[in-house]
This record gives sequence, structure tokens and C-alpha cells, in this order.
Amino acid sequence: MFTATEPLPLTVPTTIGESATSFASRLARRNGVPRLIAFCSDVGIDYFALVNGDPVEIQRLAVLGDIDPVPLQAATPSLIEPGWFRLGNERIKFTGFIRTTLRICPMCISEVRNTTEIVHHGVWQLAAIRTCVKHGRHLVAVPKPKNGNDCFDHVPMLDGFQPTAGDLAASQDPELERYLTDRILTGPGKSWLDRLPFHIAAQTCEMLGALLTLGPRVKRAELADAQWAAAGTAGLSILRGGPEALRQKLKEIQDSHPVGEKRYRSHYGVFFDWLRFRDDDRDFDVVRDIVRDFIFKNFPVTVGSTVLGKHCPEQLLHSFSTAKQVFG
Repeated sequence: MFTATEPLPLTVPTTIGESATSFASRLARRNGVPRLIAFCSDVGIDYFALVNGDPVEIQRLAVLGDIDPVPLQAATPSLIEPGWFRLGNERIKFTGFIRTTLRICPMCISEVRNTTEIVHHGVWQLAAIRTCVKHGRHLVAVPKPKNGNDCFDHVPMLDGFQPTAGDLAASQDPELERYLTDRILTGPGKSWLDRLPFHIAAQTCEMLGALLTLGPRVKRAELADAQWAAAGTAGLSILRGGPEALRQKLKEIQDSHPVGEKRYRSHYGVFFDWLRFRDDDRDFDVVRDIVRDFIFKNFPVTVGSTVLGKHCPEQLLHSFSTAKQVFG
């Protein structure tokens, strides 16, 4: 049971953007407790509720650390319903996060005297955030702890960790990251892209950008952070123009291929396959529908053939065939 009404004798300073689990991990080490889960048990905080950003547990942590709970809450992914989190002013699906792999800025590590000074930012749990804003370095992954329950306890995980220097991000490449961070800070805007769910906007920018920057045959698993960042910027530059800009870019890609090349998958490869394998998430339908409709209208698809989960209607094929007869 939580009964504390006063701060702990030993506290640590926090900074804007630090997550609750980061602050708690540092507070635990400052008070001589080797594991965050044990520290939470000792002081009467529900560790697993804290990990999921529970407001009551964050308030309790703030009392112990003598800090304002409001910025701590804003920087912590908070479970608001099954599969969905609140981070800042955004509602984000769990698929937009990498929550069980700790990623950290190598420069942030090199600048401190001990691990209790290393802050882990809540936005670093997002898959599409790959860069430390302060240092412009790509984040590096830390080896996972032996006990899976400790994956949010970053201080012990960094004991003895010797990261590489980390790649320096090109100044123009984190444009998607800046866009997503703005959405977290101020909430989504009113444009077509802004109205897409956060994880849809982020992933569509990256995957369209991968097609544009690396071609249809690239393997997603082989992309480095720098390539993902460049891809995100390229995709964002198109999708900010809305559905019509996407259709125009799809047409440009089609026109860039040999006239006799009629296989749409050879044109859109990595982007198309990614959409196809996201069929378990209906939120992607807004993008799928645009791409599918474009394919039906611009490629010779057999009536009844399935493209991105739906059959080709006869009337669209007929229109394509008629146009082919008229214009050769």
C-alpha cells in the first residue's frame, strides 16, 4: 500500500520528455535499489500499472521524487484502452511502438558521469522515432535483460553497456520525426495526413518513401536507420499533398517503367506487399482503397481477381479495356 506523503531523502532531477519508468529507474538506483520492480514493491507502487502509464501510479511516483506529475504523464505512453496508448496529445496504436527493446542515444550516455543521469525519453519508444533531437544521432539498441519484466528498467540495462558512436543523421532526413513529434506535442492537424491515425501516417510515409528512395525490390528487414529516415522524409513530402498527390506519384512510377510491363507488383513491390500484409488492421483501408482503386483503373486486372483484399469489379476493367481500344 502506498502511504508516502513526503519525497524520498534521495531524489534525482528530471527533464521535459522523460518517461515515468525512466525517472523511476533512476530514482530506484539513487536510493540503492538494484531493480525497479523491487523498488516499486518497496514503496507501494504497482510496477506493471506504472509501465502502462497509469495516472495514479505516476502521481505517486511524482510525490516520491518531488516533481510535477503533469510533464511526466505527458511523456509516458499511457494505456487508454486495449491496444491503444495516449502519448502527449496523440492516440497511438501499440503497433506504432517498440516498447520491449530499449533504444538509447550513445552521445547521451557518453556525456554523463553515471547511469543515474541517463534519461530515457518516452518518444524513444515509438518505432518511427530513430534520432536523438539533442545530438542528431540515431538511437542504438541495448541488449535485452535476462528477465523480461525488467525491459523498462533502463539503468541496470546500461551498466557496462558500451555503445558504438551511432550514425549522425542527415539534417534533412528526420523530417518525418519532426512531423510526428509535433503531432504528439500539439495534436493532429486538419489535413488528410493529419487525420490518419498516427501509426498509419508514420508507416505509410516510411513505406512509400522506401519505394521512392530504394526501389520496389528492397527488403524492409535490410534497411538501416539512416535509410528509414530518408524514406520517411521522401514519403512525407508526397503524402502531405493528400490522396491526389499519392495517385499522381503512383502514376509517375507506372510511367517510369517500360510500356510493356503490366505487373503492378513489379512497379510498387515493397509498398504493395506491405499494404497486403496489413490486412489485419482496418485502419489501413484508407490507404489500401486509394492504391487498389488506382490499380484497377490503370492496370489490366482480370475481373474477379483479388487486389488488396477486394475483387476487381467488371465495370472498372471494362473502362480500362475501352480506353485501351480507343487510345491503343
